[in-house]
Amino acid sequence: MRDTPANRTKAAANLSGLSWRLVVTRAVICWERLWRTFWPVAAAWGIYLAAGLFDIWTVLPYGLHLAAFLALTGFSGWWIWHGRGALHWPAAHAAARRLERENGLANQPLAVLEDRLSLNAADPVARQLWELHVNRNLAAIKRLRLPLPRPGLVDRDRYGLRMLAAIMLVAAGFAAGPDGPGRLSQFVLPLPHVTAAVPLQIEAWVTAPEYTGAPPLFLAGSAANLLVDDGRTPAAHKVPVNSILSVRTYG
Repeated sequence: MRDTPANRTKAAANLSGLSWRLVVTRAVICWERLWRTFWPVAAAWGIYLAAGLFDIWTVLPYGLHLAAFLALTGFSGWWIWHGRGALHWPAAHAAARRLERENGLANQPLAVLEDRLSLNAADPVARQLWELHVNRNLAAIKRLRLPLPRPGLVDRDRYGLRMLAAIMLVAAGFAAGPDGPGRLSQFVLPLPHVTAAVPLQIEAWVTAPEYTGAPPLFLAGSAANLLVDDGRTPAAHKVPVNSILSVRTYG
């Protein structure tokens, strides 16, 4: 390609169009590698979170919840440590080869954009053929299709555990409804289950002597409702002498 300002501008524009495609392709490769390596960790945490959204941990012993959390944390750490080789950003040449395979391009045409004519550079025929070759590759860049993620987990997850975890998580989210965030914040970490205190309920009635002809006096409600305004002194009720007091408490 002749080294003219117009050609340099054209090449820079085409390389700019290739650059963002390479970035997207590298991100796709990175996601495929991470998902292919760490999907068991994601599936295990999905099932654990689904159990929290279904409110299962409230009916199980605290020790079992704690054991499940510790086992899941240990499993995740062990798996990530052994799969740490996948935790790196793909190289640009790997993204270029992926783009070429995705678009059915042979002979690595994207590599030509970084090449320079060295032999027979002064030969007009050689320069013309080289320019034609480069222009064809530059035109191909404009038609490049971005690759779709293909993690290839069919052989790795033959029982579809990742799909089971996803379905459970979605179903649990719908079942929890507006209580979902509260359940997650309460049961993701295995803190001791604390049951809300139920106020003491009191039922009392006073049976007056028969000679008074007075009806029974009923008192019912929480302990706080049976106190006077200061919240400490029991409310006073006048009853006839020899009346019988019956009390029932629960809560």
